[in-house]
Amino acid sequence: MLSNKKTGRLAGLAYFILVITGIFSLMYVPSKIYVSGDPAATAANILSQESLFRLGMAIEMVSYVAFLLLPLILYKLFEKVNKTASVLMVAFAVVSIPITFIGIINEFSVLELVHASDFPTAALEVDVMFYMKRYFKSHLVAQIF
Repeated sequence: MLSNKKTGRLAGLAYFILVITGIFSLMYVPSKIYVSGDPAATAANILSQESLFRLGMAIEMVSYVAFLLLPLILYKLFEKVNKTASVLMVAFAVVSIPITFIGIINEFSVLELVHASDFPTAALEVDVMFYMKRYFKSHLVAQIF
C-alpha cells in the first residue's frame, strides 16, 4: 500500500498530466481549428491542419484517462476523511468520462465527413459544424458531473 505522501504525489502527477493535456486539447487545438459561425473556414482548417486535429483528439483521450484515474487516486487519500464524499467523487467522474468519449466520436465523424468529398459543399460544411457543436455540447453535459 502506498503512503499518503506517495499517493499525494501520484495525484499531483495526474493533475499535471490533466492540466497540460487539457490546455492543449481543449483550448489550443479548438482555437486553431474551430471558427464560430463559419462552417467553410472550420472545414478548411480541419483539412489543412488534420494532423493537429488528430493529435488533439489523441491527447484529449489521454487527458480523460488521467481524469478517470485522478478520482481513483484521490479516493485513496480521502476515504478515511469522508468515505461517502469520496465514493460520490469517483461515481461522478466515472459517469462523465463516457459522455466526453461520445463527444470525441463526433470529432471522428467530422474527419470522415471532410474526407467524404474532394470538394466541400455547403451541406457538408453544415454537417461538419453540426458534429463540432455536438462535440462541444458533450463537454457541457459532462461538466454537470
